[in-house]
Amino acid sequence: MERAEQLGKLSAEEIEKKREDEWRERGKAVAARHIQGAPLRDLTTELRQIADAKARAATQQGAIAELLSAISLEPSPDVAAALEGIAAVAESPQAADLTEAVAAVQRAFRQETDERSQVLHRELGAQLLADLGDQGIAGSAVRVNVQAAEEWRQEEEAIRARYTAKLEEKLEAIRGDLG
Repeated sequence: MERAEQLGKLSAEEIEKKREDEWRERGKAVAARHIQGAPLRDLTTELRQIADAKARAATQQGAIAELLSAISLEPSPDVAAALEGIAAVAESPQAADLTEAVAAVQRAFRQETDERSQVLHRELGAQLLADLGDQGIAGSAVRVNVQAAEEWRQEEEAIRARYTAKLEEKLEAIRGDLG
């Protein structure tokens, strides 16, 4: 009853905006279910069942926004599902290119992270082994864990920030293309 009274006080434009927001939320919800493991056909069927073009477009925008938010630097089933969903839902050739663009950023991130880890392992490892040797600790059982070193955490954070920015650039370009 309260909601009906509020709707009576809203302008036609406000009512339309409220409906579009509700459709976007519906799109986000169905996309979230897909990311969590629901079949792709559930997502595409949900969109096809919406007869009204404005409602379908708003639902599609919500779904794409949710799917894009699931993309990260780390390859995972969630990222794969999000990319699959975008390719199926977005009516744009740029959406098909997104999978390769994301994979390229992920590969470059992993490669740089691995390379820096190896370099730091050599540099820090030698220093840490020398320091331990000075304390009388030596032998083949001594292993250096570079990932536990503060230098590595700082280096990895800097690399992650750079590649997160690159990934966000790609995602922003797609958001712009997809409306």
